[in-house]
Amino acid sequence: MKRQNSSFAFHELKQEAFAFEKEKNYDAALECHFACLNIALKAHSEVHPEIIECYENIGTVFHYQNMFPEALNNLQNSLRMKLELYPESHPSVLASMKNLGILYKTEKRYEEALEKFYRYLSLTLERLDDGDNEVLEVFEGIAAIHEKLNCNSQALEWYSKALKVRLKKGSPQQTRTLFFRCGAILCKQAKYELALKYLQKSLNLALKDLESNHPKVGKIYNQIGGAYQGLKMYDKALQFQFKFLDCIMFNRAENKELLGTCYTTLGTLYKQKQQFSLAMEYFEKALGTMNEQDGKGNLSIASCYNEIACIFFQQANYEEAIEWHRKTLTIKKKHCQDNQLSLAKTYNNLGMAYQKNGNFDEALINLSKSLNMKLKYEPENYLSILTSHKNIASTYESVSKFSEAIDHYNKAMSLGSHFNDEVFPDLYSSIGGVFLKLGRKDEAFELYKKGYSIQQRRLGDDHFMTKQTKNILRQNFQQEMTNFDNE
Repeated sequence: MKRQNSSFAFHELKQEAFAFEKEKNYDAALECHFACLNIALKAHSEVHPEIIECYENIGTVFHYQNMFPEALNNLQNSLRMKLELYPESHPSVLASMKNLGILYKTEKRYEEALEKFYRYLSLTLERLDDGDNEVLEVFEGIAAIHEKLNCNSQALEWYSKALKVRLKKGSPQQTRTLFFRCGAILCKQAKYELALKYLQKSLNLALKDLESNHPKVGKIYNQIGGAYQGLKMYDKALQFQFKFLDCIMFNRAENKELLGTCYTTLGTLYKQKQQFSLAMEYFEKALGTMNEQDGKGNLSIASCYNEIACIFFQQANYEEAIEWHRKTLTIKKKHCQDNQLSLAKTYNNLGMAYQKNGNFDEALINLSKSLNMKLKYEPENYLSILTSHKNIASTYESVSKFSEAIDHYNKAMSLGSHFNDEVFPDLYSSIGGVFLKLGRKDEAFELYKKGYSIQQRRLGDDHFMTKQTKNILRQNFQQEMTNFDNE
């Protein structure tokens, strides 16, 4: 009789818990689920499905409350017990694996999430095809993790797998989202023309279901604008950014943060078109919008400050550039501790402004900080590190510290092996210029000659860079050029 009473109480409490969950009264739901767990633990001395169910229910409610450590603890208990009762391929075990993967992903424990997702796929694809909705959700989860980790090739591979199936049996909304994600990743890979094909398909699907000023349509406009910006098609980029702006203005109260970002992007596009007065106008609008949000110290403000600094730099107003870069740095030092590469970029920009302004000691301090951060946090970004070595080398060259300049130019040269010929002509000319100042004409001539040969092959004789290098050769190496022309 006691066992029957406890069983009745268990089921009654469980139903109460589910009712509370529907009402989103999660504290009351948890109280009922914990009461169920106590009953189950007293009723069963060994692992039992009722105990497993309780842990799973408790974990689920904690998940609803965004209490992820508590959710993980209970769902892990549930999975561990299931594996004592069932084979790994049992549907209940697989469901727990998938749910844990989703939770690990939410908690940014990406390695553990991928482990669960990959194991889930290895077991389910034996009995399910890749068109099963549960499997597709895992495809998309794996893709999203790789995207978060900036593993763009892997992310694109998994999104493409999901898209291939969604095109056959998915909803337009699901397909639209996948076209967008693929396009966004292709933009990150600088494959802008291919990105535009995906983004246009996403836009076409969106406009079938949504108004042209809907926020989701605006998001696509923004990404298409970014692709055209990458292609340096600034007028087309502006066209889509203004469409994005229209979407924001239609729902302005809900989109204050986006408004500032959009104004910043418009300012950047006008800056790239060398229309500096229009650029400054939009940067001022951006800052006004951000200040309305009481966003002092906001990273969006830092981004805007950086763009203003770059305009002053391009106008050779280096003191103003330094002032605005220092404002940028002040904000980033407070709010960018998790993004050291963003700080590295600002140190580099500030260093170059100091260099152009003739303050070489400050230039070297900031450029060296930038290089050290890049080497620590992104050691495989060879082009960025190469650029830092070049900037430091040119600064040493400016103060006639030629051995240090040659050392950094050579480090840049060693990184050039990761690229095609395009990085070498500039480096050959830079090192050649140092050797020329040192009176080592034979070495200088060989370097300039190598750079000139690459420019002829890649750019042709009529390109201004080829002509510039040829003029340097003729002015400084008249005798050597006679023999070179006769070769």
